[in-house]
Amino acid sequence: GYEAGDESTTRVAERTLQMAYGSSMSEVALDHNFIDQEIVTAGGFSVELKVAEMVSTDSDLHNRYGGFGVGLTQAEAQSGNDINSEGSFRGIGGSVLGKADFFVELDMNGDVKVFRYGSLIATVPVGAASGTLTAGFACSGFGSSDSVEVSVFFNGALLDINSGSGVTQTFTWQNGNANYIGLSARADEVSFDYLAVRTLPLHSAIFSQVAFEAGLAADEADPDADADGDGQSNFSEWVLGTGMMVANAPVKPIQLLGVTDSAFRFSQRRMVDAGYVGVNYSVSWSTNLVDWFDFVPALLDSVPVGGNAAYEDVELDVGSAIRSGKDRMFIRGIIEP
Repeated sequence: GYEAGDESTTRVAERTLQMAYGSSMSEVALDHNFIDQEIVTAGGFSVELKVAEMVSTDSDLHNRYGGFGVGLTQAEAQSGNDINSEGSFRGIGGSVLGKADFFVELDMNGDVKVFRYGSLIATVPVGAASGTLTAGFACSGFGSSDSVEVSVFFNGALLDINSGSGVTQTFTWQNGNANYIGLSARADEVSFDYLAVRTLPLHSAIFSQVAFEAGLAADEADPDADADGDGQSNFSEWVLGTGMMVANAPVKPIQLLGVTDSAFRFSQRRMVDAGYVGVNYSVSWSTNLVDWFDFVPALLDSVPVGGNAAYEDVELDVGSAIRSGKDRMFIRGIIEP
């Protein structure tokens, strides 16, 4: 990368990777081409990176940042440069284009920014200059012009990087079979931690991040573990919005609201961004508790969960087409990756 071998600008200290150390900039890349068959089979990959701390005395906080880019060739990954010069992973947003096909950063102005082919395409205020960036890259291959859909999260919360036009962004690989991943930093010091590259779906990445931030580690951080001993697995606590580290009364994932001649209404607790995270809240009906049939209920209303806007209680109705002519009916909700 760029100034990657100079201990005065890039070093490991205090159990973190410190880049741009000493009022400068540096770029480094992982020495692996992430085009593995496991990624293709899974339908894509995710990159998670914690920006632990940024320090700068410069007033241009918009261009003091830490982040990562994907889609680099080996030659691009081995070089890098300052953003004011040709060849950096990130670029400076139009005037000097970066080399990464897609770049995600957190800057010292408290914004998450995304670049496509070196051009700035979205800025999302998050109000913090430290935290964990996660990006999911859904793709079916790594040929030139293969399409990639990107979703970006900050501290586990989905960000709108498309101004409400679908939340996600798309790009195509500029070079066939080239997906080196590079880290870029520009400040007086940027400390990185917890870098992870995983296959999709995203739920494993987001769950791991939330569990770690909750204070769990080793076996206690397993989705099937019950860290707080309240009888609910960590995964159940996560998908229903309760605390993994605090014993609490279980939340009913689904419950009956009322049945009349014209309605069969029930409620369900859901994660707001479940579809992007890769968690499925499926519903099925039965008349005998043996034969079950999946269906999509009619959405009547949704209410944010108090104190946790990442979750909602939705009011649903079975619908007359399913309800009609039945003397009895059972509804089942299943939450699974």
